[in-house]
Parts: sequence; structure tokens; C-alpha cells
Amino acid sequence: MKFTLEEYQTANAKLEEINEDDRIYLEFYDGLVIPRQGSDPIWNLDVDFLINFFNTNNMAGSTSKHSTISVQTIRHLANFAEENENYEVFDSGMQVVLDKIRTYLLPDVTVVESATKIIINEQLHNPLIAIEILSKGTQQKDRTIKKEAYLSCESLKDYLMIDQYVLNIEHHFRTESGWQTEIYTNINDQIAFAGIPLVLAVNKIYKNVKF
Repeated sequence: MKFTLEEYQTANAKLEEINEDDRIYLEFYDGLVIPRQGSDPIWNLDVDFLINFFNTNNMAGSTSKHSTISVQTIRHLANFAEENENYEVFDSGMQVVLDKIRTYLLPDVTVVESATKIIINEQLHNPLIAIEILSKGTQQKDRTIKKEAYLSCESLKDYLMIDQYVLNIEHHFRTESGWQTEIYTNINDQIAFAGIPLVLAVNKIYKNVKF
């Protein structure tokens, strides 16, 4: 069953109102509504059903490894942005809208070019870099439907999937001939971004993370 964008937005607003916070609980993929902490679509947007669903499926939040990787990735990208002053970095609170395919996503980390950024109603419409930190509940979505959505975005130059359980980073980057992929499995590897003039060491992302 598919839902309208209005039905999706109403369900999110009700959840935020009940929990008295600004968290977005659901993502939207051209009619499919999927929990931000899960991979399977939800087929009922009744608010009582949603509350029970989130409570019984233990979708409370991130692991310590996820948080560590997220903080360290954001810190190094933010340091780069501060030195260059041409870019801005956002955490998972920034929702990304892909207008062309009617999709609303919640990346763990997003980078945008300051001079050309398009933010409407606190939603970013032209991400430059999107990063997802894989979890057991979301990795299927991140590797399939979410990857397909990101790679269809005209403004996006890099999509990274960082595994929190093993040392593995999958990097999709745009070139003149199309998208290419690099896999990093060595702590001494270096990630060269296509969208920004930065080479980031894998060991900086995984610092203090034990497998």
C-alpha cells in the first residue's frame, strides 16, 4: 500500500506532537513509508498503531559505535568546512528532499555547498554528500532503496555507507563517466571525495571503535 505525501507528513507531525520533540520518525520513498530505524514499509499510518509499532520493535536509537562513528565523521568534515568556508555539514536532524522522485530521507551526515544550498521548511533539497552509518535494522534499506534514491540525485557527488560492525566503507562517487564505487577495508585507507577537496583517513572515522 502506498500513501500520499500529505498522509506521510501528517503521521510524522502527530508522532512529533505526542512525543514533544523535533525528531522525524518516518522516511518517504515515492509512496512507501519506512521507519528511519527500519527497512520494511509500514502499511498503517494510524497514530495508535505507529506508537505501538515503535514501542514493540525497539527502535529507540543508535548504538555507541554508531554514535562514535557519526561524531567523528561530522567533526572531521566540520573542521574541513570551517577551514574552507564554502561548505556546511549537518547531522541526522536534517531531512533531505529529493524532489524528482518524491523522496524524503534522513542521512546520518550531509554536506552541502553554502552558496548554492536550497533549504525550504528546514529541509535540504540539494545535498552534495550523504553518509549513512549501517545498522542491523537499516542496512538493507541503505544498500538498496536508499542507495538508488541517492544516486538519482543530480546534486549528489558522494554516497558513503559506513559499517559499524566490521571495518568496511562503501563509497559511491560521481565521475564524468558516471557513478563508480570504492570499498575501503584497511584502517590505513584514504577516502578521496568527489564533491569536496578532501581526503579523509579511514582511521579517523573508526578511531576508538572496537570490532
